[in-house]
Amino acid sequence: MITSRDINRGSAVSLQPALNSIPGVRMDQSTLSEARISIRGNGVRASYGIRNVKIYVNEIPVTEADGTTRIEALDVNSIGRAEVIKGPASSIYGAGTAGVVNFQLQRSPYQEQSIEASALVGSYGLHRLATTYRSGGDKVNSYASYGWQEYDGYREHSKDMRRFLTGNFQLFPSDKRIITLMLNRTTQYSQIPGSLTQDQIATNSMQANATNLDKKAGRYQNWTRVGLGQQYRFNDQFSNTTSVFTYFYDLNHPLPYAYIRNTYQSYGGRTRFAYDPEFSILPTKFTVGAEFNGGLTKGCNM
Repeated sequence: MITSRDINRGSAVSLQPALNSIPGVRMDQSTLSEARISIRGNGVRASYGIRNVKIYVNEIPVTEADGTTRIEALDVNSIGRAEVIKGPASSIYGAGTAGVVNFQLQRSPYQEQSIEASALVGSYGLHRLATTYRSGGDKVNSYASYGWQEYDGYREHSKDMRRFLTGNFQLFPSDKRIITLMLNRTTQYSQIPGSLTQDQIATNSMQANATNLDKKAGRYQNWTRVGLGQQYRFNDQFSNTTSVFTYFYDLNHPLPYAYIRNTYQSYGGRTRFAYDPEFSILPTKFTVGAEFNGGLTKGCNM
């Protein structure tokens, strides 16, 4: 388990320092537009994206229906904590052979109402502005954040621009029920500098691949996620968690060897029943559930 304090010890623009502090977990990033996560070596051979590792946000799948995941749409500063389950223990979330990373968005502290403005400035043209609203009450807990971030990058043609809008709202209609609404909208414009030979690195490590420059390689993308969930506790031993979600994006992706343009929509639901018999000698918890995740894609490769 990593908390917001662990995340804040890092660069505030990447989850890499926090995840790499966990034994057996490795996150690699060539630029802010590319990330790869492996658990116990599983997934390390993926040339791009995240494979064999399932990613969730507030119990809602970020992993697409084909098993791939991109976490660039997540605002690092809006994550409250993350749970990493390694290997076979992750089967509670289905077929993720390497494991599962379950992110939880930030919640507002109880009885707090505040508006926060923050700024970050760093090397190589990094600057970020963000505004956060928090309201924690007996019936409603609200967290909303808007962020704007730009980074010129260490290398030529590696500029990255993001716009984040994140909302996490919880309603407490009774002592037994919690209703959660998650909203996430992200715009990303990222240039891809490409790979270099050893001689090119020795000459100028900050240069971009000539073909990437000529083709203006990059990822220009918009993400939108909406999730609605409910937690209901029948009694002290028996509970249910159910959620429905939709997730869609449009992608404009010029590459040195191709040009990809497509739109994608994912939709589905998840339900989980948990029963704790409260054994005094051997603590045991029984869980049964189901998950459905479907995807529609339309596009062209040139």
